[in-house]
Amino acid sequence: MKLLYSQLKQLVPDLKATPKEIGEKFTMTGLMMDGLKKVNYLGKPDYLISLEIRQNRPDCLGIIGLAREAAAFY
Repeated sequence: MKLLYSQLKQLVPDLKATPKEIGEKFTMTGLMMDGLKKVNYLGKPDYLISLEIRQNRPDCLGIIGLAREAAAFY
């Protein structure tokens, strides 16, 4: 599953963590971070977080589920 940091920030506006910290916290909750890559999205710099979602976490197969997970952690 690939997640843009800007999309996560839209759904969790009070999020103050960096993209690297978000990936580390997702790893702590059981969603393994495969990679973190700096990209351009709509002409602006952004980060693409790549996650490995296990089969027992179908609630995290979408951006809303990942945003809920990040909001619950923070």
